[in-house]
Amino acid sequence: MTMQKETNFEVNLFPVISLLAVLISFLLLTAVWEHIGSLSVKQAVGQSQMDQNQEDSSSLWIEIDAQGTFTVQIKERNERVVQSMKFRQSQDIYQRLTKVVASLHSRYPQIHMAFVAASAKTPYQSVIRALEILKLSKFKDIGVSPLG
Repeated sequence: MTMQKETNFEVNLFPVISLLAVLISFLLLTAVWEHIGSLSVKQAVGQSQMDQNQEDSSSLWIEIDAQGTFTVQIKERNERVVQSMKFRQSQDIYQRLTKVVASLHSRYPQIHMAFVAASAKTPYQSVIRALEILKLSKFKDIGVSPLG
């Protein structure tokens, strides 16, 4: 008597299909988030800076420390501060910052470069909001720099 192994067997594909459905839905959702979460800005230093005249030597700096204090400065190329303002953390800090940046941009229309300098412990939301304010104020070249 010889025993033969049965060659017909069933594979349960339901768990595999369920896993694929979850992974596909996750992929679709994260692809949408990536598109919404992007912020298109032009680099402040590099090739575009070489194309400009050297007369545009001033730049606007927004420095944000770990406590959320904003310092807005107009600096010349030699790092000399022309004008400086400091804001402590408050509920309307972003509205105040928007007004100050807009007034400085109208007062100094030759300035096209702006930088956001943040420390390692600065909240990410503050950096992104400062970049948005600079972009809405029509600065052409925007950069991010570590605060030393």
